[in-house]
Amino acid sequence: MFRAILILMLGSLAMPTYADCTVREMVKMAKGGSGRKVIEEKCDSAVTDAPRCTFTRALQLAVTKKSEYDVNEECGACDRPQCMVGRQTCRLSKLPRGAKEGDDCWCPTPMGPVQGELVCF
Repeated sequence: MFRAILILMLGSLAMPTYADCTVREMVKMAKGGSGRKVIEEKCDSAVTDAPRCTFTRALQLAVTKKSEYDVNEECGACDRPQCMVGRQTCRLSKLPRGAKEGDDCWCPTPMGPVQGELVCF
């Protein structure tokens, strides 16, 4: 019985578990031979540092290009997050945690807040 518990404990230590992954972790797993399904399960279908891409797109890039730089180039940080309302934008001081390009945002106006769409420049 003790031996079985010890084996289970050692097995869980050997396999790193992730909650939400970073691009670096996804690329590392892909280079290590992990397939899409395994990466998806280990990352709980979420990537924390790719605000301009969905998880599926970031995963596709990590598996095919296998370069952290390439994935970050397309999906990485939003340098100047803005809220687009029609043809006008209002600047956001920082990207809200977990926000992705295309999410809803709000611009202040004299008439009150107006809903827009998050864009990255």
